Amino acid sequence: MIQYSSMTVGEAIDEILDKVSQFQTATNLDYKTVWMFLNRARREVFARTLPFKDYSYIKRVAISNGDALPVDFTRVVRVLLKSGSNELTAARKAVPKEWWTISNVSRPNLINGASPRFPVYMVWGSTNAPTDDHVHIYTAPSSTTGILEYYAAFADLAVDGNGDPLATATLNVPYEFENLVIQSALLRCYARIAEKNQLAATFQEVQAQYQKLMKNYVAGKATDAINQRALTDPEPSQTPSVSLMQGGQ
Repeated sequence: MIQYSSMTVGEAIDEILDKVSQFQTATNLDYKTVWMFLNRARREVFARTLPFKDYSYIKRVAISNGDALPVDFTRVVRVLLKSGSNELTAARKAVPKEWWTISNVSRPNLINGASPRFPVYMVWGSTNAPTDDHVHIYTAPSSTTGILEYYAAFADLAVDGNGDPLATATLNVPYEFENLVIQSALLRCYARIAEKNQLAATFQEVQAQYQKLMKNYVAGKATDAINQRALTDPEPSQTPSVSLMQGGQ
């Protein structure tokens, strides 16, 4: 189960302002500017940690042919479609240049054509452009419905009725990236107030955290590869099993 940060926006901003208080003036940094930097830091952390922790950012929504995608949509993980009461089936992605050919169900002899058993989907702009600037998903056969799993970017932090930052809202980032978001926002604050020494030190801290993530990711991939080879390697192990050793005694 993924744990998300319970730190509120107010707590995060107070922590940042406390760290920069000796350099801050009323003209170079205020509460709403720090809030803006927190938003930017969350988006940066999402983009840079997606390759390492992609499962932390997956959302699911119900879809049908022609639906507009959510505003936080980044990339498709998978699409599951069904016709009527049939079971959900993983759909194949189609590119726009082949869409009409494979989605035309009146051509049943087409080898890779869409069918209830082998549905396809396409992510593309609206057919009503330029009046509609949303990204849409199209399914074939057009009667199919199902589920879209996608990587969701962070939306801006909540505001109140006056458009001011909502201090009680949570950062809503994976718990392990909470400090990284704070440090990334702090980095922007030091750049804003031109505090070069603190800027350089904070930049090194942020980069060190990203490098640690990369190191752990590479090590994990190497371990997965070794385990996979152990399962599929046709060659027997050179180390005798415990039972054989005991039987020879």
